[in-house]
This record gives sequence, structure tokens and C-alpha cells, in this order.
Amino acid sequence: MVFVKGQSGNINGRTKGVANKSTIKAREAISMFVDNNVHRLEKWLDDIANGVKDASGDVVVNPNPLEAFKLFTSVIEYHIPKLQRSEHQNLDKNGNPADQINKIEVVFVESDSNKDT
Repeated sequence: MVFVKGQSGNINGRTKGVANKSTIKAREAISMFVDNNVHRLEKWLDDIANGVKDASGDVVVNPNPLEAFKLFTSVIEYHIPKLQRSEHQNLDKNGNPADQINKIEVVFVESDSNKDT
């Protein structure tokens, strides 16, 4: 039996764009791990941003707020969809560039790290 591209022959199969069971379970486990360790993450980021001193007052970790911010943004990209960048050229009915923008559309896309392979 020959199948047409995009059709598996199983009419009750998983619909396009729906993650498989293993991926869903993995995402739930990672989400639970992150949720249970938010307090640690906050402390670690605060320690990096503000620096750490030992009991004698000597600096063990120098303050680095920029690095703390970079680490924070690298973590949240797994929980907040990234905006897709696109250019928009506003044209009038004749195809000439128009001065007024009528509509701006924002599209959320899933990070490549969250997609099925």
C-alpha cells in the first residue's frame, strides 16, 4: 500500500502539531522540577547579581548583574514563547508604500528546543 505524503493511513492518529506522549511527560517533569526549585534559582541569581562574601567578609563571587540577567533570560525562554520577527511593508491599493500602518500582527512561536525531533 502506497501512502500519500502527509498521510499515514491511520485516520485516528495524532494530529499535526500535537506532541507525543513522551515529549509531554518530559515537559511536565521539567516544569515540575523548575517549579519546585524557583526559590533556589532566585537565590542563585541574587548571589550572582549581588556577589557573595564568606564569613570573614572576603568576596568569593564578584557582583555581576549583567550575567545574572543573561542567565535569567536564558531560563525564561523555555517558559515564554519567543516573538517571531518579521518585516512588514505597508502598501496602498496600487502597491506603493503607504504612510499609515493599519495593523501590526504579533506571532508567538515555539522555541526549537521545545519541538519534537
